[in-house]
Amino acid sequence: MDKDTELRNRYLTYVTYAQEVGPQRMTEADRERGRLLARKCHSRAIDLALAKATEQWIGIYWYMQCAAITSLFADGPTSAAFIEYRKDVDHYRGWPLASGQVQAFDLYVDSFTA
Repeated sequence: MDKDTELRNRYLTYVTYAQEVGPQRMTEADRERGRLLARKCHSRAIDLALAKATEQWIGIYWYMQCAAITSLFADGPTSAAFIEYRKDVDHYRGWPLASGQVQAFDLYVDSFTA
């Protein structure tokens, strides 16, 4: 869907930029853009989870992870927002289709916070 392609591209652009400049050099405008993007990704995940046709789709996890990673850069690893998004990611830890991805997410967060 075009909506998903646009959101995915916005996410990739934001995270690429955030990784390049680093969290210390991000401006408040960068952070606010990230917060809005995290909310959009999370909202898309919820929309997909509530739709009968997509309620078990693996892409829902991807959007939850995108929201968490975006918040990691925008809000920081100890922020209430990131912690809430991370809980959504953790929900998929025991799901066979996503458990490996959750472990990769954990490694990414650990490398960011190290």
